[in-house]
Amino acid sequence: MNLLEKLKQIKNETNVVETFRKGEKNCEFIIYDVDGSSLIMKYSDSKEGIEEINENILGYKLSKKYPSLKKIFPNIVETNEKYIVLEYLGEPIKTKNISQFEVLSAIKNTINSVYKTKIRSIDENKEAIKYIINHETSYLEKFLLPNNFGNKEMVKDLNNLDFSFVNSSSTICTKDFTPDNVFIYNNGFKYIDPKRNIIGPPFIDLGMLGTSYDKIYQMSENKDFYNSLLSFSKSNDKQMNYVGEETERLFKLGSLRQYILSAKFGLFPQNNPTKVNYCINQAKKIIEELKWK
Repeated sequence: MNLLEKLKQIKNETNVVETFRKGEKNCEFIIYDVDGSSLIMKYSDSKEGIEEINENILGYKLSKKYPSLKKIFPNIVETNEKYIVLEYLGEPIKTKNISQFEVLSAIKNTINSVYKTKIRSIDENKEAIKYIINHETSYLEKFLLPNNFGNKEMVKDLNNLDFSFVNSSSTICTKDFTPDNVFIYNNGFKYIDPKRNIIGPPFIDLGMLGTSYDKIYQMSENKDFYNSLLSFSKSNDKQMNYVGEETERLFKLGSLRQYILSAKFGLFPQNNPTKVNYCINQAKKIIEELKWK
């Protein structure tokens, strides 16, 4: 029985195993059981949630243009403007009982096979990388100003800033690569929250994951997950069409993005001033490091 046939068997709420919300809580996630196997629906009837789902649909469609990139996304069963139904992958690494070594191995395995996909050449990247770092660092610095931080229009602009990457990169970059969205699967990983702008420098993703895993959620056993991913990035950058200083700067830009996003979530909906202050202070330190000399 394929996934679509399973979907047709979902007739009423008796098939529902669990419902939950995450992130900005605009969407509801519903896990269904069909003959002992599971599907998950991401659903919303709010304006913000429907916009998010439509972005996901565009991301999944874009991934189909690059066959090797499809490996990191789950199978999609059905979509409309209010929902997506996809294969159930189990728990994300944020809540799954799995060792740091297993997570690191899975990330490396998938990146070694998928993230080396070449879409643009290194010559095209050089000026683009400098532009990306300067442009986004400058914007994020403004975002931290007292009059701007927490402003909902600025938050909306922060989400839209992702589009600056679309025409300036060599491979895939989700730009929301966190333990909430990454699932260990078949000795690699899968990612469930693509947007229309899934193309970008890969080291931004790794910087985001290292920061969220180590510094925000404090999941690391030895507090060295961040450094392990940075070392992996620097040892593989030439194979991924990047060189030297660009790699570490892009990794730190990912870290900066994660601190900003975590501060945003700490402000609302979590209302956690301690988390907000910590993330803002860390972000300011990275901004000083990133300013291009």
